[in-house]
Amino acid sequence: MNKFLPLFAGLVFAGMLNAQCVTVGCGNNINVNTDSAQCGAVVTFATPVASSSCTIGVADTFQFTGGVQSFTVPTGVTQLEIEVWGAQGGANWVNNTNFGGYTKGTLAVTPGEVLQIFVGGQPTTTAGGYNGGGAGDGAGKGGGGGTDVRRAPYSLNDRIVVAGGGGGAGYWNNLHVVGGVGGGLNGGNGLRAPSDPGGLGASQTGPGASGTCVNFNVTSMAGGFGFGGTPLSYNCGCEGYGGGGGWYGGAGSGNCRGGGGGSGYIIPSATNITQTAGVRTGNGMVVLTFNGTSTPVVTQTAGLPSGSLFPVGTTTNSFLADDGAGNTATCAFTVTVTDNEMPMITQMPGNITVATDSGMCTANIVWLSPIATDNCAVTLNSSANSGDAFPIGTTTVVFAATDASGNVTLDSISVTVADQEAPSITCSSNITISTDSGMCYATGVNLGATSALDNCTIASLTNNANDTLAVGTHLILWTATDSAGNASTCQQTVTVVDTQAPSFNSCPQDIAICPGIITFQNPEASDNCVATVIQISGPASGSALTAGNYQVIFVATDASGNSDTCSFTITVHPEPNVSLAISTSNVCVDDAAFALNGANPAGGMFSGNGVSNGNFSPSVAGVGTHIINYMFVDTNGCSGAATDTVVVNACTGIAEPGNSLFQLYPNPNNGMFTLNANTTGTVVIWDQTGRVVYQNQMTPGRNELNLQRESSGLYTVRFTDHTGKTNTQRLHIQH
Repeated sequence: MNKFLPLFAGLVFAGMLNAQCVTVGCGNNINVNTDSAQCGAVVTFATPVASSSCTIGVADTFQFTGGVQSFTVPTGVTQLEIEVWGAQGGANWVNNTNFGGYTKGTLAVTPGEVLQIFVGGQPTTTAGGYNGGGAGDGAGKGGGGGTDVRRAPYSLNDRIVVAGGGGGAGYWNNLHVVGGVGGGLNGGNGLRAPSDPGGLGASQTGPGASGTCVNFNVTSMAGGFGFGGTPLSYNCGCEGYGGGGGWYGGAGSGNCRGGGGGSGYIIPSATNITQTAGVRTGNGMVVLTFNGTSTPVVTQTAGLPSGSLFPVGTTTNSFLADDGAGNTATCAFTVTVTDNEMPMITQMPGNITVATDSGMCTANIVWLSPIATDNCAVTLNSSANSGDAFPIGTTTVVFAATDASGNVTLDSISVTVADQEAPSITCSSNITISTDSGMCYATGVNLGATSALDNCTIASLTNNANDTLAVGTHLILWTATDSAGNASTCQQTVTVVDTQAPSFNSCPQDIAICPGIITFQNPEASDNCVATVIQISGPASGSALTAGNYQVIFVATDASGNSDTCSFTITVHPEPNVSLAISTSNVCVDDAAFALNGANPAGGMFSGNGVSNGNFSPSVAGVGTHIINYMFVDTNGCSGAATDTVVVNACTGIAEPGNSLFQLYPNPNNGMFTLNANTTGTVVIWDQTGRVVYQNQMTPGRNELNLQRESSGLYTVRFTDHTGKTNTQRLHIQH
């Protein structure tokens, strides 16, 4: 039997109007320390007490059990709301509508009165449902049992509320066999779809009077007072279905037609009556509702029960008082457990003193770890760990045991590491170096890659070399010292050699002269040490030289055998072979000046009477035989001379009017020039050797001439007009 709080029409429950009618009181907060050697404390407390001033609606529900159930009317209760549901009839097909009926009403009762409850059952076989269901036949199922509430002496006549059960139903030969519904009042008729009648439903005044078995209206299958009819043993030739139970039972039926439903009932003194047919599926049910006193039940909703070991910290114990009708109250208190017990550290290692590990500036230290204990969880931490590498010096290792509450116990050891390992030193190879440039010693000598290694730090790497090393062999001592003062040494030799050859400050340039006396300055040499200079080849300064080539060699040598040489060449050029054969050696005194020629080699200087700038002027020289001197200086500066004669004749009867017959321009030129003739005439041009290079007729005006193929030099231009007059000029071609 379950109690709950439904909202039923017609009942007013005072407890539902006051949500504060339930109260509950918790004790004070509890503060304790942990129990000895425990990470908590055992705490006991009294369960809070709840009270209520509520009255509530109480509903007792009775489900199908297959037997009679009882209900005692509580003290102070004089009125019950009773709801009953009849059971659904049996069926061999799920989609049936042969549901049980429903009846409800409010009835007057006496406190302490005992009522009997009969909850109808839905059959699953041919047997009729519990509490009046009629039996089926063959594959047909029985009718559903009625549900009722009875007063003493609990006979069928003592039923005060009844809900009818549904008639049996099923499915046959593709036809829906419909069972009659159970009644809140009257039961429904059974049939075979769509319209073949089956067992009749019960009414308020009588049972289902007849059923169908081969023939219609077979009265022997009628229901009765409190039970449904049955086709059993009537040899109906088809499935038979029982009638439903109820106030009156419905008729059973054969020939595959449904049974009738039972009727419902409620005593006339009831109020607030509701009766509905065909609403219940499955088994029946009864609900009794009444006003009762609220009795809250206290349950713990959070925290730990009394007598539990409460953990360190604060635990909140919460409680709920609930009267089952929606009226509640809550309270809470805290249990605070404080851990003030300090952790312990045992099996501490002793202080440690060791040397550094080989080749290392540290030492890996191993110790047996101490043990931390506490009443609660404890963590042991340390500033360094066993197996760590420790540096030189003393390190303090601190151990801290810390529990969850922050209680800390400290202890420590010292670890001392000493460096006793001397450095290893490797001297650079013995070296031979040269003196500094221009010096007879070496400074800033690179002594090479002398190296030192140490397990820790090299504090210094020094040697006994001076800044200046003279020529010779020196012994160098190297010392490596580490930061702990450990030292190692090695030796190295340094040989300083003079590899610098002397060098001449200047060496005379090659000399080219003509035959004669040669003079030169003897060269001087410099050396980083000391050098001696001697001449080993060639003529000495002041010697008389003829044509030819001479090599002069000086050598400078120092004490280490390094040497340098200075050499130069004296070239004595021969004097040039000069000749002169002037081609124009017989001229008129009135002839124009002309360039002298016939000199070999050309390019020398002419001199003599009537000679000026390499030209000979007959009028200046005058009539007579004149010696012409020719001096030639070659490219080497050597000179030679030759002579020839020019005869100047009077040449009477021949007149030359001067420069009025033609003009030349530009002059000098590159062989391209203009001859501007004043009249018609003939022009003849010859070079200094007397060779005619051009001859042609000229017309008055501009005449363009081209002698670019001719070499540079002086040329004679003579113009003769048609009357025989002549005029001579010098032409200068320069390429």
